[in-house]
Amino acid sequence: MRIFLISWYGSGGLLHYTSQLANALNLNNEVITLLPNHANVDYFSKEVKIRFLPIPRGYDYLGTFLTIINPYFHIKIYKLIRRENPEIIHITSSHPFSLIIFFYLTNYIKITTIHNVVPHKGEAGFFTMRFFYFINLCELYFSNGVIVHGNRIKTRILELFGNIWDEKIVTIPHGNYSFFKKYSGFTKPTNQEVFNILFFGRILDYKGLEYLIESEEDLSKSIPNLLITIAGEGNFDKYDKLIKNRQKFEVINRHIPDEEVGNLFEKSSIVVLPYIEGSQSGIIAIAYSFGKPVIATNVGSIPEIIEDGKTGYIIPIKDSKKLAERIIQIYSNESLRDKMSKRAYEKSEEVSWDKISQMHNEFYTKSSKMK
Repeated sequence: MRIFLISWYGSGGLLHYTSQLANALNLNNEVITLLPNHANVDYFSKEVKIRFLPIPRGYDYLGTFLTIINPYFHIKIYKLIRRENPEIIHITSSHPFSLIIFFYLTNYIKITTIHNVVPHKGEAGFFTMRFFYFINLCELYFSNGVIVHGNRIKTRILELFGNIWDEKIVTIPHGNYSFFKKYSGFTKPTNQEVFNILFFGRILDYKGLEYLIESEEDLSKSIPNLLITIAGEGNFDKYDKLIKNRQKFEVINRHIPDEEVGNLFEKSSIVVLPYIEGSQSGIIAIAYSFGKPVIATNVGSIPEIIEDGKTGYIIPIKDSKKLAERIIQIYSNESLRDKMSKRAYEKSEEVSWDKISQMHNEFYTKSSKMK
């Protein structure tokens, strides 16, 4: 099958996602991937064909708008796709660019992956939120098939937009991010002298970081060798004011290059996602690849990939006491910690990209027949 993947993002998690999908699909298909011209292609295997377009970086809103209304941009995409003549066009994440290209790609089978149903707290204002709704509705209408990474995400889409889209949507798990292990020399999960709790990712309101910081007082009473590592870019000012015992925290408030990601996860004891909102998270995929237990809140489809009591724990939102209780439970029971670590690693293997790409292939075939 000849597959044309489109990623509008040239860095970060969405580029990682597209590269791992492209590499796996290319084992049994011919894959062409369209990327922004600033994208790092080192993640892609040499067998994947790469095509480039001048696309603004992620949060350049003016550049995005000017690109959308630029007819030469769309003519270039159209000619490129006509020349490659794919059987499937798969847009790997939502973006305003998709709104226009749907109108001139009517003769192709189009698949879209929707990662988030709506923006989360701190990501968007009122008008951006409404525009996001509109983008997702257009993707549902114009796509031949839609992929989501959890049954709760699918349910939420149907609640917002109607059950008429049920047949178009399929749930496929998020693949693992085991490629980060090459940056750390990782071999197997290890026990560290320091009990290191890792919070990783962009600093945004919906991630509930304040509840992890609040839990430190209870944690320090039971874990003398405690270290809470907070790693990610974003405005940390309001969280910095909440920290009482600074010697218990390691704050790396900047963009984390891939070369550092593997080491952060390898030296962690557990990974924590105290989100107050959410859809799904690639951070759990990284944690599992390193055999790390995960404690996360009951939001979105996150509980669908955490086996409560086996790969970690699910806790209520905004509950720093329960968060501390579960962390202490894992710390205090070495046997439990080892079992969770082993099961987390097994869970990662269950969602290898080879298996995920097979699910995509099956959905591509099904969507082609439904046109």
